[in-house]
Amino acid sequence: MSIEAGIKDLLKNDTDIWQSVNSRITPLERDESGPLPAIVYRSSEPQQERLLDGSFENIARITISFECWGGTYIAAKILADRAIKVLESFTGEIEIYPGKTVKIMIINAAPVGEDKEFNLPTNLVEFEVNIIYQP
Repeated sequence: MSIEAGIKDLLKNDTDIWQSVNSRITPLERDESGPLPAIVYRSSEPQQERLLDGSFENIARITISFECWGGTYIAAKILADRAIKVLESFTGEIEIYPGKTVKIMIINAAPVGEDKEFNLPTNLVEFEVNIIYQP
């Protein structure tokens, strides 16, 4: 598993999201002919700053981009708002593989795509999540 898988599990464990998307939370891209609603995510590489002594600091950062697809823009917006609420309200640890957990310190979400609003499909809402954690 990974941070992405742990974040996906947070979304899957939310009853409202699970009833809406079921198993349609996928990495990279969605099946264009598949049913909606759906959530797609992509992540950056984790980043850790190197200290002057050559060691790494005790926190890491990762950005995960989300696409929330719905039958309509309103449905996609409701799904995105719920996902943001679930993620931003989480504190604690997530399991990234059996026996290994990381402590999530901050999850901060922000909308993206507002500058290209008229080029987006009308049933898509995008947002990014910045996660700071202790590896």
